[in-house]
Amino acid sequence: MKVQAEEEIIKEDQVHKDIGFLVKTISERFRSSIGEAVCERGLTMSQMMVLQIIRKNGGSSNQRNIERILEVAHPTVVGLVARLEKNGFVTCRTDPENRRNKIVEMTDKSYQAFEFFESGYQDFQKVVFKGFSAEEKEQLLCFLERLRENLESDPRKAEIKKGKLFGE
Repeated sequence: MKVQAEEEIIKEDQVHKDIGFLVKTISERFRSSIGEAVCERGLTMSQMMVLQIIRKNGGSSNQRNIERILEVAHPTVVGLVARLEKNGFVTCRTDPENRRNKIVEMTDKSYQAFEFFESGYQDFQKVVFKGFSAEEKEQLLCFLERLRENLESDPRKAEIKKGKLFGE
C-alpha cells in the first residue's frame, strides 16, 4: 500500500511539472477568475477579448482583423460580434473599402464595461504576479511568447490539426 501511494505521489508530481498541464490549469484558472468579472457586465470572456482588440485598435476594427488576432474562423467572429451588437456593446457598419467585411465599433456601454473590468484586472494581475520581480515578470512573458512562437512554427502544425499528433 505504501509503495502504491508513493508511486501515485510521484506520478502526480510529474504531471504538475508538465508544461502542458501547467499551461492548461493556469489558463483555466485565468478564464474562471476573469470570466466571473466579465459575466457581471453581461459578457463572456471571448466577447471581452473581441472588445479588447477593438479598443486597442482605436475603438473600431474590421472583422478580418479580429479573426486574425484571435486566430479563429470567420463564423466564430460573426457570432461573437452579433451577440455584442444585440446586447448594445458594439455597432456594425459595412466597410466601404470591402463591402464583404464589417467594421465593428465600441459603444459607450462597452467603454463602461471596460473601465469596470480594467480596475479588477489590475488587482488580479497583482495576485498572479505576487512574489515576482519586474524582471521575472518580463522574463516569464518572454518565455511564454517564445513557447507560442515555437508552436506556431511547428512544421507538424497541419498534421496536428488533422488529429495526427506524434506521427499517429
